[in-house]
Amino acid sequence: PSVRAMLGKISPGGSFLVTGGSDCSIRYWDFMSAQRCGVVAGLSPGQHKPYYDAMNVDDAQLYVCRDTAVPPPETVMPSKLPVQQQKGPLPPPTGHQDAIMDLKLLRLPLRCVISASRDGVIKAWK
Repeated sequence: PSVRAMLGKISPGGSFLVTGGSDCSIRYWDFMSAQRCGVVAGLSPGQHKPYYDAMNVDDAQLYVCRDTAVPPPETVMPSKLPVQQQKGPLPPPTGHQDAIMDLKLLRLPLRCVISASRDGVIKAWK
């Protein structure tokens, strides 16, 4: 996946970056702690959350988003496999269905992130 949009803030009180891209995901990167990084939107139902790792490269810290290893279904006890109940209509997807092309941070009247995707859909995230 490639990053197509980003926004951020650098300050002594805390710095962050929000990215969106071709994988239809919005990620939050906290420059103080890899444990506070995460996927804001874009995970499919049942998809495992990625984890974030910080590595020292030369005199800088590099943050990396890594996919969680998923064991093959045949190695997992059947009682531990997710059960999908196909009852009623499926809920609409909450994330974008096409690449995220732009991100904006709004502070007034409500603090939120606005995302726009290539298919023309605009969403607001608290």
